[in-house]
Amino acid sequence: MSSDRSWMSRRYDGRGGLSDDYKRGVDNFVEFAQRIKDTDGNILCPCTQCKNSAWMTEDELKVHLYRFGIIESYTRWEYHGEKSNWHDHYSMRTNQDDEDDVNVSENENEEENATDNEDEEETAANNENEEENAANNENADSSTDEFGESDEDSS
Repeated sequence: MSSDRSWMSRRYDGRGGLSDDYKRGVDNFVEFAQRIKDTDGNILCPCTQCKNSAWMTEDELKVHLYRFGIIESYTRWEYHGEKSNWHDHYSMRTNQDDEDDVNVSENENEEENATDNEDEEETAANNENEEENAANNENADSSTDEFGESDEDSS
């Protein structure tokens, strides 16, 4: 199957009829699309009207593609069994890119750990201050009566 999909945007021949290039492209598409059919033997229609949402016989499909045209941006026929080349794109990454990703992750983890340690130290200091304040309040409370007067004031 040719990867040239330029026929998809050249539907008319300049005289008002369908171009031979477009008709050949439709024939090639229908042949390719044979691999994905529904239980009735129908093919998903990528015309501008159906937008891959209706199943049709080969003849109906050709009529739709001739009449409405194919979705010009549908250049990877994924709904008709064409595989993605994502692995080619992914394999183009270099080892250096992968090492940079790891280094960034390690730096982020170090920063998070440092922030967590600072938070823990601050919490511990706050707890110590609260305990000291509570102890001071207890001492002050035990030396006053219910009216807030100290034992020394009542004599």
